[in-house]
Amino acid sequence: MKKDSVPTSQVREGVPADTVPAMNGQMAEAMLSATDICLKNFAAWQKEVSTFTQRRMTSNTRLLRSLPGCANWEEVMSLQQGWLKTTGEDYMDETGRMMNLSQRIVDGLYAAAVEEAAEVARSVSTSDDGEQVPMQDK
Repeated sequence: MKKDSVPTSQVREGVPADTVPAMNGQMAEAMLSATDICLKNFAAWQKEVSTFTQRRMTSNTRLLRSLPGCANWEEVMSLQQGWLKTTGEDYMDETGRMMNLSQRIVDGLYAAAVEEAAEVARSVSTSDDGEQVPMQDK
């Protein structure tokens, strides 16, 4: 029985082999840099979400444990109002932290793209007739 093989003109289905060289060199470096930036910042994002969740769960637990000790409805309302106020403040603060993390991701990706564009520009020269040619071919 003959084993199915991938045609030599394709690396995998739908990707012509002649596109593979474009993934080497500068393109691969840019993709690796962007991936590294995302992974580092997504790890920070995950840690921030976990920390926030832990703080909120602690606050919620503290409220629930305090309620049975209330002598009257005024104390219950006071506890709930304090909890609601701090909850709103916590969510507003967390939104700011998450926006800062998002901005760090975007800034890092932008800086990597600018750096890569500058590298490409340095590696390309313009011929006398205005056509761009790689520096090594000139």
